[in-house]
Amino acid sequence: MNPAREPVPGAVILTALFAAFLISVPAIMGYFNAPQGYVFTGFDWQDDFHLYASYIKQASEKPMLFMENRFTTEQQGGVYVFLYFSLLGLFSLLTGLDVAVVFLIGRFFVVLVFLLILWRVLKEFFPEGLVRREGTS
Repeated sequence: MNPAREPVPGAVILTALFAAFLISVPAIMGYFNAPQGYVFTGFDWQDDFHLYASYIKQASEKPMLFMENRFTTEQQGGVYVFLYFSLLGLFSLLTGLDVAVVFLIGRFFVVLVFLLILWRVLKEFFPEGLVRREGTS
């Protein structure tokens, strides 16, 4: 069988799904455990989140390729191209979901796809070190 066409073992898929779920747990816990009178923003870190959220919000208001940095005092037009945030904003526009929820859904799928691609790449470097479906059947 062609190694590039070989199906991904179920254990690898389950591990990737579990890892993608684990990275979402802090946000899920934040939503459900916010104290009375407080609102969880949907993010478990605060470094660049507001900028990322503004890009998603811009794309959800009006789908565009070129975005502006709304957190600067400099006058500017849309000069930044962020395809990932544009796609998330379009998804938010089409579904009506909140920016934070869309970001968390996007992060879940990015982690999932990254780990599946990583497995394929590592398999090329360590072909005999990984358990193969044909070897176990």
